[in-house]
Amino acid sequence: MSQLVRFSNSPEIYRAAQDLFAEVERRIHAALPHAEVRHVGSTAVYGSLTKGDLDVLVRVNQGDFQEADGVLAELFRRNEGSDKTESFSAFMDTSVSPELGVQLVADGTKYDRFTEWADRLANDEKLRSSYDELEARYDGKDMSDYRAAKDEFISSNLGERE
Repeated sequence: MSQLVRFSNSPEIYRAAQDLFAEVERRIHAALPHAEVRHVGSTAVYGSLTKGDLDVLVRVNQGDFQEADGVLAELFRRNEGSDKTESFSAFMDTSVSPELGVQLVADGTKYDRFTEWADRLANDEKLRSSYDELEARYDGKDMSDYRAAKDEFISSNLGERE
């Protein structure tokens, strides 16, 4: 059975995401003091449509990636449905509200686009509006179809990085 995606822009979602981010950021910085930790994704942009989950980016130097991957694997459950490479891995916690996704990237690699995307959404009203329209079109529809459309939208707006 396919999973359906739902979107909202309720103020409570953003407050809950900010509160959880503060807690997660403290935990990650305690374990990885030199990592950059950022709130990314739609809950980082107040008022935009969102699935209501919290996405956290952890950026480290390539030389620190393997160690950081091991540390995060002790803090969070690995997201087995996501890619894992020498410069990207993903973790999750579905026991918290909102649900949490943590993406670990090596600085300067092709996966290091999360901050660029978050900054563009926060600062480009036309882009954010177009992204909200995309999400509204998929509200109540299949999650995998939404993810494919979202990936295509982001790639077309950021361009590809080698």
